Amino acid sequence: MAEQAQEWWREAIPRFGMRSLFHALCDLGRDDPPEPILDYASGQPWLADQAERFSQLSVLDRTHPYEPGDEQLWASLALLYAASRVRDVLLLAHQPAPANPGELHDMDEMLGRTRPSFAAVPVARVTGFFAQIGCRAVTVAGFDPALHEIVVCETAPASDAPITITGQLWPALMIGELVFTRAGVTVRAGAAHARPGVADRSTMYWEYWRGTGPPSTGRSGGGPIRSGRPHSAATTGPPGAASSTSMPGPPQHRTYLN
Repeated sequence: MAEQAQEWWREAIPRFGMRSLFHALCDLGRDDPPEPILDYASGQPWLADQAERFSQLSVLDRTHPYEPGDEQLWASLALLYAASRVRDVLLLAHQPAPANPGELHDMDEMLGRTRPSFAAVPVARVTGFFAQIGCRAVTVAGFDPALHEIVVCETAPASDAPITITGQLWPALMIGELVFTRAGVTVRAGAAHARPGVADRSTMYWEYWRGTGPPSTGRSGGGPIRSGRPHSAATTGPPGAASSTSMPGPPQHRTYLN
């Protein structure tokens, strides 16, 4: 399969960038290494072009709100969304197996996609790739729903115990003020704050692909919603399909209690 994929991705990635990289990774089988494709993409000049574009999105005032007719912003958000698809594929192998595989399979089938099965790319390699488009890795000790995504939740003995981070699977990635990726964390919390099976398995909103629970972008491809500082790339999506809305704070990605 890797040899067949090579026949097209070496030509497509220089022309179509992140979009072709996403499809090339999705075409890989369980025994196909993703690193050669990622290494090939890392040498492409469009990465520097995207880093320059995305640096213009690093301040919230540049994207909030989206003004119709702003073609440069439109194009930049579409490219950023394509990068988020690549991010999702590379992080899938770092997540636990789904509690209900059939539910995720049904969604994959509905969206006409095949879940990649290749081995996990080291986190440092993933963050290094996205550093080329301007992302910096950020680690914050205290739980913050704007910066952390709960991947695994354990119950603390005291029901009122706050959400406490016990481990980090990948760091947050930021472009200036913009959160490109929330950190994937394991947590322990009292039942009054977060519950296992809900905080780590309920629908993940404003994402395209997750391994632990069904994602929902609001539509098949994503919709543009803006949040307060820091703002999130996961909420920008390709613009135009839904109205931008102002929100008092970062959008809640996932229910924690019920």
